[in-house]
Amino acid sequence: MDMNLGSDFAEKLRAMSADFAATLSDRRDHAEALMGRIGDGRDMEDAVREIGMLAHKLRGTAPTFGFADLGACATELEFSVQQVLDPEAAVDESVERFVRAYRALIREIERIDASRGGGA
Repeated sequence: MDMNLGSDFAEKLRAMSADFAATLSDRRDHAEALMGRIGDGRDMEDAVREIGMLAHKLRGTAPTFGFADLGACATELEFSVQQVLDPEAAVDESVERFVRAYRALIREIERIDASRGGGA
């Protein structure tokens, strides 16, 4: 077996991980714009659903590229979106959980961005 094959794969994975991390600030900005719509009372349900889709995508991809904590934050946010949209759920509790999960996701994105030398 060619020993370079393993190192080539590892290098490609590192590059893909860096590329993924580079997209996170744009994803954060998009999430913040959606939260702005929610705060303004505009298209609240659609904005919450879109945040849920963003969380779902991050939940699946973040751990693949070595960002397990981000994946965990995204999982919690996705679950909290489901609660917020559930007409049977306790509104105050589900909204509070959603806000906490959203803030945790944003903090984790900012931590990753800062570790890469980017600005928040």
